[in-house]
Amino acid sequence: MRDLLRTSWVVAVCAGGAFIGAGELKSTLCVAADPPASQPTDKVFDGLDAALKTVPPGVLPKKAEDWTVAKRDVANASFDHKVKGQRLKIRAKVAGVGKTDEDYVVSAEGTQTPIYTTAIDIHFSKDSALDVARLTVGDDVIVIGQVNLMTFSDQGPVPELGVVLTDATIVQERRK
Repeated sequence: MRDLLRTSWVVAVCAGGAFIGAGELKSTLCVAADPPASQPTDKVFDGLDAALKTVPPGVLPKKAEDWTVAKRDVANASFDHKVKGQRLKIRAKVAGVGKTDEDYVVSAEGTQTPIYTTAIDIHFSKDSALDVARLTVGDDVIVIGQVNLMTFSDQGPVPELGVVLTDATIVQERRK
């Protein structure tokens, strides 16, 4: 708790529902909370590698067979805390184009690294229909979207990194 008090955004919620500002801890049953929603969240991660760097050092394994449940859980918690809700810029090869009730969805061709495979869905609003309509399977695109989901699933022998981007925009495209 002492380390938490040194940060500038510590907010404590104490037993009995009292809200106390940083530095005014008046109970022994206090928990640290996230920074206020007013804190800027306009960071853009430049590629999956940048987002993966939010995982604490030593957690991501060097080899696929070194994955553990704890490694996956810590990585996923890091994504939830530091990446979800932020913008992510990625390069993807179009594997398919579909539609939900509210969005157009571009599925990216899966990739494989030594320690994970990828499954990426990129959601575009109906306002982006023209841009999405110009895409064909095999096109390379660079997109920026808000991370709605980023998680390692328990797929054996190599985990799958699932990513869902929403409110995406196409920054650049190269036709096949």
